[in-house]
Amino acid sequence: MSQELIVRDYRYTKIEIEQMFIEEGFEVIFSKYVQARKWNIGNPLNNPTNPILSKASHS
Repeated sequence: MSQELIVRDYRYTKIEIEQMFIEEGFEVIFSKYVQARKWNIGNPLNNPTNPILSKASHS
């Protein structure tokens, strides 16, 4: 059964979140910094003070 996981977080860096996914057998679909109420746009500055929105799948 395949699974998807969506995470919004700012406690970890983008790289740390991606590594956690990979270590648990997930494939990262996307991972980006986002702005409040503008999660679909992303943050062009990759500002690490903003939350990270990540999506991963596991089959």
